Amino acid sequence: MRKHTTRRPHSADPGAFLRAIGMQQQLDDTQQVDLTLGVRAAVLAMRNGVGLEDHVHTLASAINVALVLCEQGAGREFQDAIIAGQMALMRTIEGGKRTGQWGFDGPALAEVDQSLAIYEAQLAAVPRIAARDAVREVMRRVQQGHVFEVVRERVV
Repeated sequence: MRKHTTRRPHSADPGAFLRAIGMQQQLDDTQQVDLTLGVRAAVLAMRNGVGLEDHVHTLASAINVALVLCEQGAGREFQDAIIAGQMALMRTIEGGKRTGQWGFDGPALAEVDQSLAIYEAQLAAVPRIAARDAVREVMRRVQQGHVFEVVRERVV
């Protein structure tokens, strides 16, 4: 039986191979700055005592991307440091929700700084497609509910 609609031939995309090749290249300096500027601004706000909960979540996103990149083999030896950074952020969220003040304690600042240094080094080392896929994987995990949550115990 024949279709009743007209056939529309799909033309080939002549630039597809250029995009595919481009995704195998490293992120250039401006792209790295774009990906780290908000993260560094969030650290600065938290360090200066004017942090907000949104700043902590910005940092968590970057550190989660770093963890996924570690899992995929980009700096696998730093995975424990990344997890320590995540735990430091959880302590910070817990304290922020409890006190209303969003800032780091000394150990948390050091652990988060180390995690972010790893994140920036990973962005300089991985191809664009790996960075993009890591961000997508973090989003997929969040949508599936695979997140840390701060649970407050009720005192009776």
